Amino acid sequence: MVKFIPQGGRTKYYNSTLKTRLEIIREVAKKDIVVIERHTELNDQMSPKKKEALYLEILKESLEAALEIDGSEEVDVLIDNPPLKIDASIQRTVEELVKEGHRIRWFAIGISEASNHLKVQDYVTGTVADEVEGMKPKQYKKLRGKVRR
Repeated sequence: MVKFIPQGGRTKYYNSTLKTRLEIIREVAKKDIVVIERHTELNDQMSPKKKEALYLEILKESLEAALEIDGSEEVDVLIDNPPLKIDASIQRTVEELVKEGHRIRWFAIGISEASNHLKVQDYVTGTVADEVEGMKPKQYKKLRGKVRR
C-alpha cells in the first residue's frame, strides 16, 4: 500500500497533489480498515492544561472505539506525534486502557517522516478533516463506508 507514498522530503497530505491523494486513499479503501473519527479544535485561547485535557480525552475515546472493534485481538498502537508535549500523559492513558482490560501489545508515539503507517494515516486524517470542514474532497467518497463517528 505504501508504494504510492512519495519518498524523500516531507510528504504530507497538505502539500500533495490531488492525484497522489486519490491514489493513496483508493489503496487504503481497498483494505479491511475502520477509520475512527473524533475531532475538535485546539485554539490559542485555551490554557495549556485545557488543551492537554481535551487532547487526551479525544485520544482515549478514539482508542477505546478502535479497541472495541475486535476486543479479542491484541493490538499495536502507533500514535502520530501530538501538537503538545504530552508523551508521558499519553503513556499513562494507554496504561489505564491496559488496566481496564484492553489488549494492547505494543505502543509507540512516532513521527510520520519515520513511519510509512503514519504517512498513510496523515492522508486519511487530512481527507476526513477536509470533509468535516466542508471542503468535500473528491477522495472522501472512497472512505465514507469505513468512517465511524
